[in-house]
Amino acid sequence: MAKLKKEDKQILLVILIGIIIIGSFFAVYYIKKSAETIDYKGMKFRMIKKSDGITTYQYRIPLIVKGERVDYMFYLRNNPWELEKINLSANISLLDYILLKSEGDLTCGGDGFIAAGNLGNALIIDGKKLLVNKSLPCESPTKYSCIIIKESNQTRIAEVRKNVYEIDVANCEVLKAVERFTLEILKDIHSKTLE
Repeated sequence: MAKLKKEDKQILLVILIGIIIIGSFFAVYYIKKSAETIDYKGMKFRMIKKSDGITTYQYRIPLIVKGERVDYMFYLRNNPWELEKINLSANISLLDYILLKSEGDLTCGGDGFIAAGNLGNALIIDGKKLLVNKSLPCESPTKYSCIIIKESNQTRIAEVRKNVYEIDVANCEVLKAVERFTLEILKDIHSKTLE
């Protein structure tokens, strides 16, 4: 085998350095993208850090609208894995009609409005119809599910009667509590998209 000339060695060195630089670029890009994606029980959430310091977790929901597939971007303000820490003692199975009620002051610096809007959007995407008659009772509904969001001394979610779910909120954790409930709806939507 012939010895490599000095120029050939330099060319090989430049090529090797170029390959290392390009490989490093792709490795850093892949690692960064992996860090921005959270896999939550088969659902891919993309973590987005906004310039105002707010981090959101984007979940893409494929929908069919007028015969065409579109992606609806759903955003949570809390990491789905962190939401698991909120006590959920219910197997959520909602009827087609939903009555949302709230008790107490749950505005919590605007978090209550964000939470209610997100929950409503998730329910509509799941094909549910929201009822606006606040005088309907939640004692024992048979034609609709009732979701009551209320102030409490602990944050938790429970099915208190058949078709009646309470989202108890302590210390203005309304966004976390409602997002925990919403996450269950998103899991249901996700399972339907796999069918």
